[in-house]
Amino acid sequence: MIISGYVILMSIDRSRSALTFAVSRFGRLFPAFWASCAVTYGVVSLMGLALREVALRDALLNLTMIPVSLGVGRIDGVYWTLEVELTFYIVIFA
Repeated sequence: MIISGYVILMSIDRSRSALTFAVSRFGRLFPAFWASCAVTYGVVSLMGLALREVALRDALLNLTMIPVSLGVGRIDGVYWTLEVELTFYIVIFA
């Protein structure tokens, strides 16, 4: 996380504006994240992994990258770092 924070600060320094930075981060993170969520949801649903299943509503809220802040569990526990990273981006953006 420390190295990631350092790289983020370097990226901000190279960005022309806050909007340019936000668009580049969005384009880098969200499409791959959405694809990962879709694969996770699909595999869990198709395989019938009872202890891992999430409702469609919860899966959709996971697409925001801040599901815990919205009151639902993560579609996959390994995504917890992305909520921290997104929060860091918001703090830096502000």
